[in-house]
Amino acid sequence: MGDKAVEPSKKWRTGEMLFLSRVLIGMVLGIASITPGVSGGVIAAAVGIYEPAVHAVSNLRKDLKKNILFLMPLGIGAGIGVLLFSNIIKYLYARWPNEVLFLFFGLVAGSMPSVLRVANEKGFRAKYLFASIITLGIVLVFAFMEGNTGSGHGMRLDWNFASAVFYGVVLAVGTIIPGISTSFILIYLGAYHELLSAIASMDIVKLIPVGLGAIIAALPLIKFAEIMFKRFRAVSYYGVLGFLVGSMIAVFPGFSRGWMLLLDVLLFLAGIAVSIALLNLNKDNNHNT
Repeated sequence: MGDKAVEPSKKWRTGEMLFLSRVLIGMVLGIASITPGVSGGVIAAAVGIYEPAVHAVSNLRKDLKKNILFLMPLGIGAGIGVLLFSNIIKYLYARWPNEVLFLFFGLVAGSMPSVLRVANEKGFRAKYLFASIITLGIVLVFAFMEGNTGSGHGMRLDWNFASAVFYGVVLAVGTIIPGISTSFILIYLGAYHELLSAIASMDIVKLIPVGLGAIIAALPLIKFAEIMFKRFRAVSYYGVLGFLVGSMIAVFPGFSRGWMLLLDVLLFLAGIAVSIALLNLNKDNNHNT
């Protein structure tokens, strides 16, 4: 009888922690999506939320209540991350780009054992490595594009309704496909700072067509991602691994000197710790759902 009396309270606490942990994960994803060189999809895969999120969106109507309860805190967290941290990330990345990147490197590196474990659930096959090589190559191609941007050879599109819809498509691609940095592409197109400013100032006129483009692109991309993870699970995760490695190679800024090197190392280790904590949170979430 005593156990039954406390059960509702336990359930409520579990549900509350579940919600808050997903909001936290969503915030990390939101911040990652606006950080140059970092892919929101990579971080989602890194903390183990990518596949269940894709499945929930793709099958939204099949179990509407459950999927909305899963996605809502992620969406709230991502919104908070983007809105609250857009100016902060802009400021930090302008002044301490190496340190910001090393923190995210730690997030990615901390996830790799988990990705490998899932990829090899049914054993390892050498042919899986081809998926890693292909996705690694894709990331390096986009890194080359970003390199051209730094040399002043990037494209420049005027901001209008059509280009804003296209930027929304870019946002969807970078969010859903792990390893493709939305920020890199937007920098290449000359739209990164304007879009970040529009988000920070909540410029609805600019953001509505961006959102429209993101929705249009997201639906087929999510369906494609779900099919890949369902039918070619091991290959897909080795592809993610290539994206993870490539994302670090592509934006590696070199090592700092003096005490700044120590700071880079500490931030890298902090990123690993955060990654492991988020993975454990997500594991607990999966056990409780």
